[in-house]
Formats: sequence, C-alpha cells, structure tokens
Amino acid sequence: TLTGDDLIYSIYKANFPEAKNLIENIGLNFIAPTQVLSLVSRIVSSELDDNKFTRKMNVRDFQRKIKDEKFKKRLEEVISLEEMKKLFDQSISILSCKDNELFKGEIPPIIIKQLIEKNQDLYLFFLYWLHTNKDVLLDDSLKLKLTAKFIAFSWFNFANLPRLWLEHISNKNFWTEPLNKLMWWDNTDGIHFLLPPNLLREYYQQEKIMEMFKNAEQHRWNLLEEGVGKKIISYYQFVKTEYDSAKSNDFFVKFIERIRDNKQMILFAQREYINSTFGDFNQIDELEDTNTPWDWDHIYPSEWVYRKVYCNEGIKDWNNSNGNFRAISLEDNRSRGNSQAPKEISDIKEREYSFIKENDWEYWKNIDVRIWDENINNHFKAITIRTINIYESFWNDLKINDLILYESSS
Repeated sequence: TLTGDDLIYSIYKANFPEAKNLIENIGLNFIAPTQVLSLVSRIVSSELDDNKFTRKMNVRDFQRKIKDEKFKKRLEEVISLEEMKKLFDQSISILSCKDNELFKGEIPPIIIKQLIEKNQDLYLFFLYWLHTNKDVLLDDSLKLKLTAKFIAFSWFNFANLPRLWLEHISNKNFWTEPLNKLMWWDNTDGIHFLLPPNLLREYYQQEKIMEMFKNAEQHRWNLLEEGVGKKIISYYQFVKTEYDSAKSNDFFVKFIERIRDNKQMILFAQREYINSTFGDFNQIDELEDTNTPWDWDHIYPSEWVYRKVYCNEGIKDWNNSNGNFRAISLEDNRSRGNSQAPKEISDIKEREYSFIKENDWEYWKNIDVRIWDENINNHFKAITIRTINIYESFWNDLKINDLILYESSS
C-alpha cells in the first residue's frame, strides 16, 4: 500500500524526473527519499510564508502547492543546488557527535535514524533553525547543546511543536537557553520533568521504596512525598517558576516511564559496543527491534519470571525495563542460554560492553538462582541502580546539567 509520502514522491518525480537522484542522495541512508521530500517541501513552504510552521502535507496539499510557481521554483532550486543535501548532512553530522571533542565516541546511526523517523516535526524544527541561522558559529559546545536538547525533546516526549516553532524558531539563542521553562511548559506542554541522577539514585536507595515494590503496593510507581521525595519536590519548586504541587506525582511518574522503557537509552550507554560490533548495520529500513542484529537479553532471565506461578510482583515490575536489558550479539545470546544467572556474567569485558557497572554488579553477582522468596533486595538494588546508570550516561555525556538551572548546579 502506498503511503501519502509515496504518492507525493510520485507526483514530484513526474514533474521533475531529473531530480530523482538528487533527492535520493540527500540524507544518504539515514532518511528515506519520501521523507526527505516531505521535510524539504515543508521547509520551502515555511520560507515562503514568513517562517510559519507548516504541518505535514497530504497528497491534496502537495498537489495544490506544486501548482504555485514560487513554491515549485524554490523547491526545484534548493534540491538542484544541493542546498538541502548540505543541510541534511550537517544535521546528521551534528547529531552523531562523531567529531565533537566534547563527546566520547559516536552516537550509533540506529539512534539517529529512529530519532528522525519518529520525531519528524522536531527534526524539521532542528533543520529549519540551522537553515535560517547560517551566520551562527557552530562550535563543539553549541553542537553538543543542539544534540542534547534534540535528544531530550525526543526521549522525553515534547508536546506542542507548533507552539515551540511559533515562539522559538527565530530565536538564535534557543539551543543554549535553559530547559527549565520547557519542562511541563505551562503545566501542559513541553517535555517531562528531568531529574538529576544523584537525586533519583538517593530516592530508590530508600528501604521504604523497595518495600513498596516487594509488597506490590498499589501506588508503588508514584512519588512518595516523604524522605527523599521532599527533596524531589524542592527541586521541582526551584526549577519551575510556576510550580503546581498537584502535578508533582505526574512529573515523577511520566519521567520514570521514559527512563524505564526507552531502549534507545541502552544503545546510547552501550554505544562503543554497538558501533564496534555492528558497524555495518546502517540500513534505512532496519528501524525496529525485530530487525536488528542484536538481541535484547534479560540480565535476570525472563524464563524466571514469565508465566511463573510464583514470582514476586516487585521482580515482575522491572523485568522488561531498561535496567534488566542489554544489547548483545545474536551469537553471544544464543550461546549464553535463556536461564543463565546474572552471577555468571563474571567476565569484566562482557560486563563493560553490557554496561554493567561496579555499583550494580555488586548486587547482580549475588543472584545465582531464581528468587523464590520475598528477598528481592539484590534484584531491586541491581536493577534500579543500573536503570539510573543508563539514564546518567545520557545526563553526563550530553552535559544536561549545563542546560538546567537549579540550586545544586550553581
């Protein structure tokens, strides 16, 4: 079945058959030609409409636009002069951080492809800002901020891109400005509320939190507004000028959902292994987990959890979370077996490429058989610490701390 983008691409090729190769060279294998044309068409439309946000075009929209000689001429011009190719290449180079001296390693291509594929309005904002601010000096510090904000917006579900465009597309300083205002922007839009890893780590070290999960208390994922929970609320109050205490729990729960379930964070943390082991994996259609050359391996085996008559709810809660997943090659995973205990990941190199740090290994190494009783201490500490370690990699490596103004960062 042809999509709207496919039909638009067919219309374009019928009007400009000689431009087919030019479009297919833009974005290389990071972005499908149909998506390239969709994004370029929106850029040109915004250019001709006083920089206003242009929504994704359907077939009828594009047919109407292509009859406009100014739009048609400008679209043909930016593609034939390779202006757009340079723009897309620049954007991908920035997002990869490959040549950025402030960043260790390179962000895996699969992450960039998924970011672009699943956040096209956000990527359009990113492209258009670069397109209209060619006079801004893009040093490594600014490039890292562009990447950090783009990834933060993607992974923490930025809401209301048209509003962001309206208020900030012409702001030359946008990428260096603090994220404070844009976290639960006016308590409705923006991104989820990012927490400093050290504060989150302190929260999950509380014995009372572990007991809530062990005993399957109904509101165990909610913010416990006592103990370290008070510090989290104080952080919310400091970061937000218009803090709504009634939303504290929403701030916390939505954030935890993202760091618990977003596997791209694992690939980011394991990027050295992903890049070195799967360097040839760079195909545009390989975007879903089912098509990747690695397996998502459960550190605490799923065989010990799935469909078991008895299993503590606290273990079930975290079974399919980031803290219990690692990406490993299909060959290594099959040789490992489905019921290998965490303790058996004893090789230092394997732990390093699996992003198992000393602070979580301290607890994983104590788990050598399936946990039958209520003693989930080692499991809970290992999995929550590793979840936070993975999130902390995003926070530290992209210098998120520099983009949030709060008391402990001053």
